[in-house]
Amino acid sequence: MPKPITLLDIAKVGMDSHAFTQSGSETDKAVKGAISYIRKDGEREAKRLLEVLEAIKPLTIKLRSLAAKGQVFKFKDYRKCQETIAMLVWQLDRMEGFALIIGSTTWNWENSKVLERVNDAIEISGDDIRKGLHNDNVALIEFASETYKRIYG
Repeated sequence: MPKPITLLDIAKVGMDSHAFTQSGSETDKAVKGAISYIRKDGEREAKRLLEVLEAIKPLTIKLRSLAAKGQVFKFKDYRKCQETIAMLVWQLDRMEGFALIIGSTTWNWENSKVLERVNDAIEISGDDIRKGLHNDNVALIEFASETYKRIYG
């Protein structure tokens, strides 16, 4: 996960750097900067991020499959494990959504729905994703450890 998060962070820096050249309130600057960045570099950066995420897709499929198979065993507190896996995969989905937004260079930037998507992209943070992945990884390890102890003593 470090590589896609780093690519997301780089894109966010690009957005922020374009915001400095804009006028208006901080929110307006952020949106205008993001749009300027998307128009200039979005397609290229989205392609890079999507390529890296594509390499991770088999792992997400495997995680989802294991989560579904785990239901058969009726582990104690398995719901927590399922929710954790859903959150892990959601973080990847967020990065993919970010890439799709910044790769859409020809949108009508005056449209309110488009501006909502741009704001969604602005709100995504590499630090938030790192923190979420860390917490979810810890939760999965704790679940596996507790389950192993119950089964094998």
